[in-house]
Amino acid sequence: METQRNQVLKIEDLSFNFGKLEVLKNISFTVFLGELVCILGPSGCGKTTLLRTLAGLVDASSGRMVFGEKQSFNNTGRIDEIAIVFQEPRLLPWRTSRDNLKLPFELNKNHLDKEDERMIDSTLALVGLSDFACSYPHELSGGMRQRVSLARALVTNPRILFMDEPLTGLDVHTREELQLEIIRIWNTKRISLIWVTHDPGEAIFMADRIIVLSNRPTVVKKIINVGHGRPRNRNSNEMMVLEQQIRSLLH
Repeated sequence: METQRNQVLKIEDLSFNFGKLEVLKNISFTVFLGELVCILGPSGCGKTTLLRTLAGLVDASSGRMVFGEKQSFNNTGRIDEIAIVFQEPRLLPWRTSRDNLKLPFELNKNHLDKEDERMIDSTLALVGLSDFACSYPHELSGGMRQRVSLARALVTNPRILFMDEPLTGLDVHTREELQLEIIRIWNTKRISLIWVTHDPGEAIFMADRIIVLSNRPTVVKKIINVGHGRPRNRNSNEMMVLEQQIRSLLH
C-alpha cells in the first residue's frame, strides 16, 4: 500500500486557461518515489502545457501541487530538485558536451568544485558519452545530442525528471535504443520520471502507470497500472491487447 511518505508529487484539481480557452480541467494524480509515469493523450490536448505547469515554467489557473513536503499553490515559488528534457536537445552549439553539462552549476554558483567535475564525468559515462566529452553538438548524431541533453538534466541529481516527448523525430531504431537506455538510467538513478508521449506503444513499454488524457477541455480519462515486469516484450499478446484498449480510450 502506497503511503504519504513516499509521494514525491501530488496534483489536485489543476486547471489551466489560455484566455477564454479551457485547456486543462481539474487534473488530479499522484507520483510516487522511483516511479515512471507516462502522460498520454491525443495531439493538442495539452500534454506539454501540463508538463510545463508541473515543472514551474507556466502558472496554473487554479489547483494545488505538493512536491514532497513543499506546497506550491498556483505553482508560485521555486521548487528545487526537478529537471526537464524537451523534444529538442537545446544544447549550446558553441560548447562541447562536457561544457554543456557545466551550465546548471554555472547558473547556481560562480565556480565548479571537484565534486561538480566528478558528477559531470560520471553522468557522461552513465549516458555512454565519455568518449564524446569534447565533441560539439554539430559533431554528434541526433540520438547522441539527446543523450547530452538527458545528461545535463541528470547531472544535478534531480528528484523528479520531466521529459516532453524527448524521442520525437528520431528514427525507429534510435528511438527504441534510447527507450532502453533511459529505462536503464532510470533504474540506476531511481528517480521519479514523468514522460509525455502521444504513442500508446511507447507508454506501455516505458511506464509503471499511464495517465490517459482526453481532448480539450482536458481531464484525466483513466489511470492505468501497466502491471508488467521488465524487460518487456513489445510484441507480446498482453502488450498488444493493452495497446488496443488504450487506443480505444483515445478515440
